[in-house]
Amino acid sequence: MDPLQSLHIIDLLREREAEFVRVWECEQAIQGLLQGAFRFDPPPDLPSRAKPKRRRPADAVASPRLRRLRPDREQAYRVEYDCEGTVRTSQTTNGDFLRSLLELDPPGLRVRRVDSVRLDADGNAVPVDLLWQREPEPGL
Repeated sequence: MDPLQSLHIIDLLREREAEFVRVWECEQAIQGLLQGAFRFDPPPDLPSRAKPKRRRPADAVASPRLRRLRPDREQAYRVEYDCEGTVRTSQTTNGDFLRSLLELDPPGLRVRRVDSVRLDADGNAVPVDLLWQREPEPGL
Protein backbone atom coordinates (compact mmCIF):
# COMPACT_ATOMS: atom_id res chain seq x y z
CA MET A 1 0.00 0.00 0.00
CA ASP A 2 1.40 3.37 -0.90
CA PRO A 3 1.92 6.03 1.83
CA LEU A 4 -0.80 8.39 0.52
CA GLN A 5 -3.35 5.60 0.60
CA SER A 6 -2.30 4.71 4.16
CA LEU A 7 -2.74 8.32 5.28
CA HIS A 8 -6.17 8.50 3.67
CA ILE A 9 -7.26 5.30 5.46
CA ILE A 10 -5.98 6.64 8.78
CA ASP A 11 -7.94 9.89 8.26
CA LEU A 12 -11.12 7.94 7.48
CA LEU A 13 -10.69 5.74 10.56
CA ARG A 14 -10.28 8.84 12.75
CA GLU A 15 -13.41 10.35 11.20
CA ARG A 16 -15.30 7.10 11.86
CA GLU A 17 -14.23 7.10 15.50
CA ALA A 18 -15.25 10.75 15.90
CA GLU A 19 -18.72 9.97 14.53
CA PHE A 20 -19.15 7.09 17.01
CA VAL A 21 -18.16 9.45 19.83
CA ARG A 22 -20.68 12.02 18.54
CA VAL A 23 -23.49 9.40 18.55
CA TRP A 24 -22.57 8.41 22.12
CA GLU A 25 -22.59 12.06 23.23
CA CYS A 26 -26.03 12.63 21.64
CA GLU A 27 -27.45 9.54 23.36
CA GLN A 28 -26.01 10.67 26.71
CA ALA A 29 -27.52 14.15 26.30
CA ILE A 30 -30.95 12.68 25.49
CA GLN A 31 -30.70 10.34 28.50
CA GLY A 32 -29.78 13.34 30.68
CA LEU A 33 -32.78 15.39 29.52
CA LEU A 34 -35.20 12.49 30.07
CA GLN A 35 -33.53 11.16 33.26
CA GLY A 36 -32.71 7.87 31.50
CA ALA A 37 -36.33 7.13 30.46
CA PHE A 38 -35.60 6.85 26.74
CA ARG A 39 -34.78 3.51 25.09
CA PHE A 40 -32.78 3.67 21.89
CA ASP A 41 -33.26 1.24 19.05
CA PRO A 42 -30.11 -0.74 18.38
CA PRO A 43 -27.96 0.76 15.64
CA PRO A 44 -28.16 -0.76 12.17
CA ASP A 45 -25.64 -3.43 11.31
CA LEU A 46 -22.40 -2.00 10.09
CA PRO A 47 -20.39 -3.63 7.29
CA SER A 48 -17.49 -4.04 9.71
CA ARG A 49 -19.66 -6.21 11.99
CA ALA A 50 -20.59 -8.68 9.26
CA LYS A 51 -18.82 -12.00 9.27
CA PRO A 52 -16.55 -12.28 6.24
CA LYS A 53 -17.59 -14.89 3.74
CA ARG A 54 -15.02 -17.53 2.97
CA ARG A 55 -13.99 -17.32 -0.61
CA ARG A 56 -11.96 -19.67 -2.67
CA PRO A 57 -8.97 -17.92 -4.10
CA ALA A 58 -9.54 -17.04 -7.72
CA ASP A 59 -6.37 -18.77 -8.80
CA ALA A 60 -7.11 -21.97 -6.89
CA VAL A 61 -7.68 -24.88 -9.18
CA ALA A 62 -8.93 -28.27 -8.16
CA SER A 63 -6.11 -30.71 -7.55
CA PRO A 64 -5.52 -33.07 -10.46
CA ARG A 65 -6.75 -36.58 -9.79
CA LEU A 66 -4.25 -39.30 -10.54
CA ARG A 67 -5.20 -42.86 -9.73
CA ARG A 68 -2.86 -45.50 -8.38
CA LEU A 69 -1.26 -48.02 -10.69
CA ARG A 70 -3.04 -51.34 -11.15
CA PRO A 71 -0.36 -53.88 -10.17
CA ASP A 72 -1.81 -56.61 -12.39
CA ARG A 73 -1.28 -54.63 -15.60
CA GLU A 74 0.69 -51.40 -14.94
CA GLN A 75 4.22 -51.02 -13.62
CA ALA A 76 5.05 -47.31 -13.82
CA TYR A 77 3.94 -43.83 -14.74
CA ARG A 78 5.37 -42.23 -17.87
CA VAL A 79 5.50 -38.44 -17.60
CA GLU A 80 5.84 -36.12 -20.58
CA TYR A 81 6.89 -32.61 -19.60
CA ASP A 82 8.38 -29.35 -20.87
CA CYS A 83 11.63 -28.35 -19.21
CA GLU A 84 13.09 -25.04 -20.33
CA GLY A 85 11.46 -25.34 -23.75
CA THR A 86 12.43 -28.98 -24.37
CA VAL A 87 9.87 -31.81 -24.31
CA ARG A 88 11.16 -34.71 -22.22
CA THR A 89 9.86 -38.04 -21.01
CA SER A 90 10.55 -39.81 -17.74
CA GLN A 91 9.20 -42.78 -15.80
CA THR A 92 8.47 -43.17 -12.11
CA THR A 93 6.67 -45.54 -9.79
CA ASN A 94 6.20 -42.85 -7.13
CA GLY A 95 2.57 -41.74 -7.48
CA ASP A 96 2.68 -39.48 -4.40
CA PHE A 97 5.59 -37.50 -5.86
CA LEU A 98 3.78 -37.21 -9.18
CA ARG A 99 0.57 -35.95 -7.52
CA SER A 100 2.61 -33.33 -5.62
CA LEU A 101 4.31 -32.25 -8.83
CA LEU A 102 0.95 -31.81 -10.57
CA GLU A 103 -0.40 -29.75 -7.66
CA LEU A 104 2.67 -27.50 -7.47
CA ASP A 105 2.82 -26.98 -11.24
CA PRO A 106 6.19 -25.19 -11.21
CA PRO A 107 6.61 -22.78 -14.15
CA GLY A 108 10.00 -24.15 -15.22
CA LEU A 109 8.66 -27.70 -15.50
CA ARG A 110 5.22 -28.10 -17.06
CA VAL A 111 3.81 -31.62 -17.07
CA ARG A 112 1.99 -32.26 -20.34
CA ARG A 113 0.59 -35.75 -19.77
CA VAL A 114 0.84 -38.85 -17.60
CA ASP A 115 0.36 -42.38 -18.91
CA SER A 116 0.47 -45.68 -17.13
CA VAL A 117 2.86 -48.17 -18.72
CA ARG A 118 3.86 -51.80 -18.51
CA LEU A 119 7.28 -53.11 -19.40
CA ASP A 120 7.53 -55.69 -22.19
CA ALA A 121 10.05 -58.55 -22.29
CA ASP A 122 12.73 -56.24 -23.72
CA GLY A 123 12.20 -53.64 -20.96
CA ASN A 124 10.43 -51.15 -23.23
CA ALA A 125 7.57 -49.09 -21.78
CA VAL A 126 4.26 -49.92 -23.45
CA PRO A 127 1.47 -47.39 -22.78
CA VAL A 128 -1.62 -48.79 -21.06
CA ASP A 129 -3.84 -45.79 -20.15
CA LEU A 130 -3.76 -42.02 -20.44
CA LEU A 131 -4.21 -40.94 -16.80
CA TRP A 132 -3.92 -37.17 -17.04
CA GLN A 133 -3.40 -34.56 -19.75
CA ARG A 134 -3.01 -30.78 -19.47
CA GLU A 135 -5.84 -28.79 -20.96
CA PRO A 136 -4.74 -26.76 -23.97
CA GLU A 137 -4.14 -23.13 -23.08
CA PRO A 138 -6.57 -20.70 -24.74
CA GLY A 139 -5.25 -19.06 -27.87
CA LEU A 140 -2.61 -21.70 -28.55
